[in-house]
Amino acid sequence: GNLKKLTKLIDNVEDVKYTTDVDWSKDPYNQVLKKEQYDKPSDWFVQDLASKIMAAHSLQADLYWIKRKEKQYKCCLKWVRTKVIVKWMISCLLYLVLIILGIITAGFFWPKNFRKAVLFF
Repeated sequence: GNLKKLTKLIDNVEDVKYTTDVDWSKDPYNQVLKKEQYDKPSDWFVQDLASKIMAAHSLQADLYWIKRKEKQYKCCLKWVRTKVIVKWMISCLLYLVLIILGIITAGFFWPKNFRKAVLFF
């Protein structure tokens, strides 16, 4: 019931990354040509590639794709960047809260990827 929904919700929390080693000009990432494709790759690509693109999401990548659409955001580029940074900071805080709660509850509140990293460390 509710416990299963909660655990699924926690496990689906994405990792919060500042940067990745992805080069958007090299294969397979060079297939992403628009921010819309970056934001929702499953609407544009096969599942395997969409998963790789989602795994490459980071603050740096978000800012890269905003910069590529700079002409569209003429009047409000700083606002859009600020919004992305604030969203990333909130995600970091949420992740931190889950880690702290997980310490208290022997890992129950740890997201799946974090739990895997701890167990295989």
